[in-house]
Amino acid sequence: MKKYLKSHLLDFIIIGSLLILTLLSLIIIESVSSKKSVKAEIYLKGELVLTIDLDKESTEREIILNDDIKLMVKKGAIKVLENNCPTGFCISQGYSSSPARPIICAYHGLYIKLISRASDIDVVAG
Repeated sequence: MKKYLKSHLLDFIIIGSLLILTLLSLIIIESVSSKKSVKAEIYLKGELVLTIDLDKESTEREIILNDDIKLMVKKGAIKVLENNCPTGFCISQGYSSSPARPIICAYHGLYIKLISRASDIDVVAG
């Protein structure tokens, strides 16, 4: 066992370093993305029905879109609070505050798109 550890010590060091570097990168990316200002565009059956600036929300409040859909908005995040769709997946998604996590309910045609206003550039290819 000692011989195996000695012969593969450099492998363990490299793998450990890569894991630590990956973890640090994820922490940095998450801290930077949480400081971006976010607004939510709410679409119902393909039509924009409401735009909310999530950074200006000071307390939790309910928004009733129609008889079937209730949303909950708080500073920096939004979620579907109540919905009568059969799966309820949109409710189980919980709060979303990242443009990478839109909220979708295909049953009602609900789509909540989160937009970061920190930068208008999404991708740079070169």
